[in-house]
Amino acid sequence: VGSFITLAEFIRGGITCFNDMYFFQNEIAEATATAGLRAVMGETLIDFPTPNAKTPNEGITYSKQFVARWKNHPLISPCIVTHAPYSCSATLLQSASNLSKELEIPLSIHISETKTEIQESQEKYGLSPVEYLDSLQFLNNSVIAAHCVHLSENDISILYNRGVGIAHNPGSNLKLASGIAPLTVLLQKGITVGLGTDGSASNNNLSLFEEMTFASLLQKVVTGSAETKSAKEMVYLATQGGANVLKLGTKIGSLEKGKKADFILISIQKPHAQPMYNVYSHIVYSAVAADVVSTYVNGKCLYDNGEIKTFNENQYYQKAVEMSQKIITFRLK
Repeated sequence: VGSFITLAEFIRGGITCFNDMYFFQNEIAEATATAGLRAVMGETLIDFPTPNAKTPNEGITYSKQFVARWKNHPLISPCIVTHAPYSCSATLLQSASNLSKELEIPLSIHISETKTEIQESQEKYGLSPVEYLDSLQFLNNSVIAAHCVHLSENDISILYNRGVGIAHNPGSNLKLASGIAPLTVLLQKGITVGLGTDGSASNNNLSLFEEMTFASLLQKVVTGSAETKSAKEMVYLATQGGANVLKLGTKIGSLEKGKKADFILISIQKPHAQPMYNVYSHIVYSAVAADVVSTYVNGKCLYDNGEIKTFNENQYYQKAVEMSQKIITFRLK
C-alpha cells in the first residue's frame, strides 16, 4: 500500500527513476514494475535483525536472491545496500563490497549525514566515515553515497579519486537539521552528484522540484553569491546528474537518440508560469510537482491529464487511511 502511494506521488510529480534502500524490496520492486517506473534498488544490510533477516548472513542471502530475480528486468536494476558505517561491521561492509564487485552492480550506503556520526567515527577509529570506508577498500566508482553533508577536504579528495557518486538530499538534511552539504565544492571538484528526496519519513513529500529549489537557494546563502548554482545546473542534477550517480547515465537522464524514452511534460498554463523568460529558471524557482501533466517511462505513458494509467491509485488511499487509524489506536493504547 505504501509503495503504490509513493509510486503515485512519483508519477504525478514527474519522477521517472528512483533509488531505494530499505526492507521488503521484492514487494516494492513488484509494485514498481506494475507501475511502470524505473528503479535501482536493494535490500538494506545491517548488523541487527530486520523484518527480512535475523542476521547479516541472512540479509546477504536475501540480497543475492533479490539480484538473481531482478537483474535482467527492463525497469528494475538491483544494487547491494549497506545502511551506514556506524550500523555495519567491517566484515559486513567488506562482504557487501565484494558482492557488488562480483555481481557488477552498484553499492549504496549512507555516509557522513550528521555531526554525531563524524564524532563517533573519529572516537572509534580515529578516522572520518569516508576515511574509514576507504581503509576497508569499500569506496569505488560503483558506490552511491547518500547525503555526504559533513566532509573534510581529505574526504572530498577521496570521494573524487574513488569515483563515488553522491545523492544530495537538501530537504531531508534541512528537516532533520543535519546540515548543508558542500554542493558547490563537490561540483567544483568534479564529483558526480544527483538530487534526491530521501524517504517521506524524513521529508514528508517526494518532490524533485522542491529539491532543486532547496539545493540552489542553500548554496547561494552558503557562498554569499546569488549567481552560485544556476537553475540550469540544478535541472542537470535532477536529470542527467541523478542518472550518472545511479550508473545509468548512458541509458537515461537526457533526451537524445539511443537513450530510453523517459520524459515528462510540464504545463505552463498557470499564473506562476507566465510570463516565462527562461525555462530553467521557471522549472527550478516557479514550477511545482503538480505542474506535471504527463509522465512517460520506456516510451510508455504512465500518467496523462490527471490520470495514472498503470494502476488504480484511489484504492490504496482508503487502505492507507484504515491502516493509519489502526496505528493511531495502537499508540493510544
